[in-house]
Amino acid sequence: MTSGRLKVIMIVLNNVENDVRVLKTGKSLVSIGNDVHILGISHDRQQTRIEQKKIEGIRISILPNPRYKLKSARVKSYNWEYLIQGALSSMWPLVESEQPDVLHTHDLNTIRIGAEYVSRLRKQGKRVFWVHDLHEYVRGLDHTDAEIRSNTLNDEEQCIHLPDALLTVSPKLSEYISSDYGML
Repeated sequence: MTSGRLKVIMIVLNNVENDVRVLKTGKSLVSIGNDVHILGISHDRQQTRIEQKKIEGIRISILPNPRYKLKSARVKSYNWEYLIQGALSSMWPLVESEQPDVLHTHDLNTIRIGAEYVSRLRKQGKRVFWVHDLHEYVRGLDHTDAEIRSNTLNDEEQCIHLPDALLTVSPKLSEYISSDYGML
């Protein structure tokens, strides 16, 4: 960190452009002088390379979607796991090269990624602060594939106490999470 300016990497497993919450957070961080880089995953099956863009002054890297490398996976949880593992391996070189001061992960599918990256960075001696943004109440997602929900809930249970800070989209979600995991 130099002169109060933080290097922030935000991670979300979507194409970023339509994720108003992530963009608003990134814009707020940029407006107070931080260097923000958002990493996302493409929805374009044809994309084979990292695409760089700027949205409202925020650097954004959209990586090819690792799920599209699968020929066929009828089991949704295989696609899900492939997405998580593919994001872990494809985003790591960007995270490692930037050596962020803050890692900010978003949604139910990035908590394991955040835990892994923070562990790796700290093993390298990097002081990194991790914020995880809970956008959904995983236990209440009754419209999601049961196996994906189970895997996501398992990730949440294993990692929920690891971030330095948790954010939620509402006071009610905060109450549920606090109650479920014994947080004050």
